[in-house]
Amino acid sequence: MKKIILILLVAINIYAATYTVEASSSNIKFEASKLMFVGVDGKFEKFSGKVILDDELNLVSFNGKIKIDSINTNNNTRDTNLKKDDYFYVDNFPYIEVKSLKVKASVVEVSTTIKGITKVLNFTVDKVKVDGSRLVLELSSVVNRQSFMLNGSMSSVIADDVNVKVELVAYKSENLLVD
Repeated sequence: MKKIILILLVAINIYAATYTVEASSSNIKFEASKLMFVGVDGKFEKFSGKVILDDELNLVSFNGKIKIDSINTNNNTRDTNLKKDDYFYVDNFPYIEVKSLKVKASVVEVSTTIKGITKVLNFTVDKVKVDGSRLVLELSSVVNRQSFMLNGSMSSVIADDVNVKVELVAYKSENLLVD
């Protein structure tokens, strides 16, 4: 049995394609309700990552880093507050790091590290589309911000659950073998 698993892993590595995320064409957006009526939304503008698909264009894995300092809610005061220690604490934790652990059908278990706290989150795969060397991968999830201690002074008026929508545009890397 171990030999079969090893052969399968080697086969995936030989036929898998690696795609490099192009941040300028991609989006990582979030939205949280505020006072139950008004949504607070924003995005991260700087991030990087890799996506691996098998030869049948199924998602195998992905990983990436999001630069928290690039947060943009179209409100400079709010952005400055979100970078402080009671929210993201950018001075000590400049990145959000994500790495897929398991892909099963349309759900991906993702190890997510924010503010030094690592949790496993489930992301739904909403779309995987390949057109030549271009990949579009759309994912979504609901993240409980309290799980990562993102609880600043205004957190009592903001919902704990934050909707996250990710649209990654990535291009096939030259190397066909995957580590």
